[in-house]
Amino acid sequence: DVLASGGKSGHVRLWDPKTGTLLATRTRQGEEIHDVAFSPDGNWVCCACDDGTVGLWNIARESSKMVVHTVSEEPLFAVAFSPQGRLLAIGDDVGLVHLIDFQKWSDAGTLAGHTDGIECLAFSPSGKWLVSGSDDYSAAIWDVVTKELVRRLQHRFDTRRAKVTGVAFS
Repeated sequence: DVLASGGKSGHVRLWDPKTGTLLATRTRQGEEIHDVAFSPDGNWVCCACDDGTVGLWNIARESSKMVVHTVSEEPLFAVAFSPQGRLLAIGDDVGLVHLIDFQKWSDAGTLAGHTDGIECLAFSPSGKWLVSGSDDYSAAIWDVVTKELVRRLQHRFDTRRAKVTGVAFS
Protein backbone atom coordinates (compact mmCIF):
# COMPACT_ATOMS: atom_id res chain seq x y z
CA ASP A 1 0.00 0.00 0.00
CA VAL A 2 1.10 3.52 -0.83
CA LEU A 3 -0.51 6.79 0.27
CA ALA A 4 -0.37 9.98 -1.84
CA SER A 5 -0.77 13.49 -0.46
CA GLY A 6 -0.63 16.94 -2.00
CA GLY A 7 -1.09 20.47 -0.76
CA LYS A 8 -0.49 24.18 -0.91
CA SER A 9 3.27 23.72 -1.12
CA GLY A 10 2.96 22.19 -4.61
CA HIS A 11 4.42 18.87 -3.47
CA VAL A 12 2.96 15.45 -4.18
CA ARG A 13 4.33 12.94 -1.71
CA LEU A 14 4.16 9.16 -1.57
CA TRP A 15 4.17 7.54 1.85
CA ASP A 16 4.34 4.08 3.36
CA PRO A 17 1.19 4.17 5.52
CA LYS A 18 2.46 1.42 7.85
CA THR A 19 5.70 3.14 8.80
CA GLY A 20 5.07 6.78 7.88
CA THR A 21 8.19 6.73 5.72
CA LEU A 22 8.32 9.26 2.90
CA LEU A 23 8.98 7.24 -0.26
CA ALA A 24 9.18 9.91 -2.97
CA THR A 25 8.27 13.51 -3.78
CA ARG A 26 7.52 15.43 -6.96
CA THR A 27 6.92 19.17 -7.08
CA ARG A 28 4.69 21.45 -9.12
CA GLN A 29 6.76 24.59 -8.56
CA GLY A 30 4.63 27.40 -7.18
CA GLU A 31 1.33 25.58 -7.77
CA GLU A 32 -1.20 24.70 -5.13
CA ILE A 33 -2.43 21.11 -5.37
CA HIS A 34 -6.10 20.64 -4.54
CA ASP A 35 -6.63 16.91 -5.07
CA VAL A 36 -4.75 13.71 -5.85
CA ALA A 37 -5.94 10.35 -7.20
CA PHE A 38 -4.37 6.98 -8.02
CA SER A 39 -5.16 5.17 -11.26
CA PRO A 40 -6.92 1.84 -10.59
CA ASP A 41 -3.77 -0.13 -11.43
CA GLY A 42 -1.82 1.96 -8.91
CA ASN A 43 0.80 2.99 -11.48
CA TRP A 44 -0.16 6.65 -11.86
CA VAL A 45 -0.84 9.54 -9.51
CA CYS A 46 -2.73 12.54 -10.87
CA CYS A 47 -2.94 15.91 -9.13
CA ALA A 48 -5.29 18.84 -9.80
CA CYS A 49 -3.52 22.20 -9.70
CA ASP A 50 -4.40 25.84 -9.20
CA ASP A 51 -3.10 26.87 -12.64
CA GLY A 52 -5.58 24.72 -14.63
CA THR A 53 -3.15 21.85 -15.13
CA VAL A 54 -2.96 18.28 -13.96
CA GLY A 55 0.29 16.62 -13.05
CA LEU A 56 0.74 12.96 -13.93
CA TRP A 57 3.38 10.88 -12.26
CA ASN A 58 4.11 7.31 -13.34
CA ILE A 59 5.11 5.92 -9.96
CA ALA A 60 5.76 2.47 -11.46
CA ARG A 61 8.99 3.96 -12.88
CA GLU A 62 11.20 5.15 -10.05
CA SER A 63 12.95 7.93 -11.98
CA SER A 64 9.77 9.19 -13.68
CA LYS A 65 9.18 12.94 -13.70
CA MET A 66 5.79 14.54 -13.34
CA VAL A 67 4.25 15.35 -16.73
CA VAL A 68 2.04 18.43 -16.84
CA HIS A 69 -1.06 18.80 -19.05
CA THR A 70 -3.19 21.94 -19.36
CA VAL A 71 -6.88 21.15 -18.96
CA SER A 72 -8.52 24.52 -18.28
CA GLU A 73 -7.82 28.21 -17.86
CA GLU A 74 -9.47 27.88 -14.46
CA PRO A 75 -8.08 26.34 -11.27
CA LEU A 76 -8.74 22.60 -10.94
CA PHE A 77 -10.07 21.22 -7.68
CA ALA A 78 -10.97 17.56 -8.15
CA VAL A 79 -9.72 14.48 -10.03
CA ALA A 80 -11.02 10.91 -10.26
CA PHE A 81 -10.15 7.89 -12.37
CA SER A 82 -12.90 5.63 -13.67
CA PRO A 83 -12.75 2.11 -12.18
CA GLN A 84 -11.45 0.70 -15.47
CA GLY A 85 -8.82 3.45 -15.73
CA ARG A 86 -10.02 4.56 -19.15
CA LEU A 87 -11.38 7.97 -18.12
CA LEU A 88 -10.02 10.73 -15.94
CA ALA A 89 -12.56 13.25 -14.65
CA ILE A 90 -11.29 16.70 -13.66
CA GLY A 91 -13.41 19.41 -12.01
CA ASP A 92 -12.68 23.11 -12.40
CA ASP A 93 -13.50 26.34 -10.59
CA VAL A 94 -16.35 27.42 -12.91
CA GLY A 95 -18.36 24.20 -12.63
CA LEU A 96 -17.16 22.18 -15.61
CA VAL A 97 -16.14 18.53 -15.46
CA HIS A 98 -13.54 17.69 -18.11
CA LEU A 99 -13.37 14.06 -19.23
CA ILE A 100 -10.06 12.82 -20.60
CA ASP A 101 -9.45 9.51 -22.36
CA PHE A 102 -6.49 8.52 -20.21
CA GLN A 103 -5.07 5.94 -22.65
CA LYS A 104 -4.87 8.42 -25.55
CA TRP A 105 -4.78 11.63 -23.50
CA SER A 106 -7.55 13.11 -25.61
CA ASP A 107 -10.70 15.09 -24.85
CA ALA A 108 -13.60 12.74 -24.08
CA GLY A 109 -16.17 15.47 -23.42
CA THR A 110 -17.18 18.17 -20.98
CA LEU A 111 -20.02 17.97 -18.49
CA ALA A 112 -21.64 21.36 -17.96
CA GLY A 113 -24.44 21.78 -15.46
CA HIS A 114 -23.05 23.40 -12.34
CA THR A 115 -22.97 27.15 -11.75
CA ASP A 116 -19.97 27.18 -9.41
CA GLY A 117 -16.75 25.27 -8.77
CA ILE A 118 -16.47 21.49 -8.61
CA GLU A 119 -15.22 20.36 -5.19
CA CYS A 120 -15.31 16.57 -5.56
CA LEU A 121 -15.85 13.74 -8.02
CA ALA A 122 -16.54 10.01 -7.81
CA PHE A 123 -17.27 7.28 -10.34
CA SER A 124 -19.74 4.49 -9.60
CA PRO A 125 -18.08 1.06 -9.26
CA SER A 126 -19.44 0.10 -12.71
CA GLY A 127 -18.03 3.27 -14.26
CA LYS A 128 -21.46 4.08 -15.75
CA TRP A 129 -22.08 7.14 -13.59
CA LEU A 130 -20.03 10.03 -12.31
CA VAL A 131 -21.15 12.27 -9.48
CA SER A 132 -19.84 15.81 -9.10
CA GLY A 133 -20.20 17.89 -5.95
CA SER A 134 -20.19 21.65 -6.30
CA ASP A 135 -20.06 24.99 -4.54
CA ASP A 136 -23.49 25.62 -6.15
CA TYR A 137 -25.02 23.52 -3.34
CA SER A 138 -25.71 20.50 -5.51
CA ALA A 139 -24.43 17.09 -6.50
CA ALA A 140 -24.98 16.08 -10.11
CA ILE A 141 -25.16 12.49 -11.35
CA TRP A 142 -23.96 12.07 -14.93
CA ASP A 143 -24.24 9.22 -17.42
CA VAL A 144 -20.62 8.85 -18.53
CA VAL A 145 -21.50 7.34 -21.93
CA THR A 146 -24.17 9.83 -23.05
CA LYS A 147 -22.65 12.77 -21.08
CA GLU A 148 -26.18 13.64 -19.91
CA LEU A 149 -27.23 14.90 -16.51
CA VAL A 150 -29.25 12.11 -14.88
CA ARG A 151 -30.21 13.86 -11.67
CA ARG A 152 -29.37 16.91 -9.58
CA LEU A 153 -29.45 16.58 -5.79
CA GLN A 154 -29.86 19.85 -3.88
CA HIS A 155 -27.86 19.91 -0.67
CA ARG A 156 -30.05 21.50 1.97
CA PHE A 157 -30.18 21.32 5.73
CA ASP A 158 -33.34 22.76 7.21
CA THR A 159 -33.58 26.09 5.39
CA ARG A 160 -29.86 26.45 4.72
CA ARG A 161 -27.98 25.30 1.66
CA ALA A 162 -24.52 23.74 1.87
CA LYS A 163 -21.68 23.36 -0.60
CA VAL A 164 -21.04 19.74 -1.56
CA THR A 165 -17.47 18.88 -0.57
CA GLY A 166 -17.57 15.08 -0.61
CA VAL A 167 -19.26 12.38 -2.70
CA ALA A 168 -18.96 8.61 -2.91
CA PHE A 169 -20.74 5.59 -4.41
CA SER A 170 -21.15 2.26 -2.62
